[in-house]
Amino acid sequence: MTKVLLIRHGHVEGIKSERFRGRADLELTGRGHREAQAVAGIIATGWRAKAIYASPLKRCVATATAISEACAVPWRVLHEPSASTTANGN
Repeated sequence: MTKVLLIRHGHVEGIKSERFRGRADLELTGRGHREAQAVAGIIATGWRAKAIYASPLKRCVATATAISEACAVPWRVLHEPSASTTANGN
């Protein structure tokens, strides 16, 4: 059976009570990089990743790269607009 894991990127600046940053291309913070490394380790030890897809946004690329390196599976940019983050006015 195919299983799909949906992983949200690590922490970025500007997120307080708001939950979404829309398409603003924000970098991960130091905390966000640590979160990406942590989830990458969990995935690498508990799952057998066959494919990794990510948005082209910097925060998503950084998170996908961490997972890709931990799992030794290349990641690919997902260009499907309907699968992208909603703009939320941004």
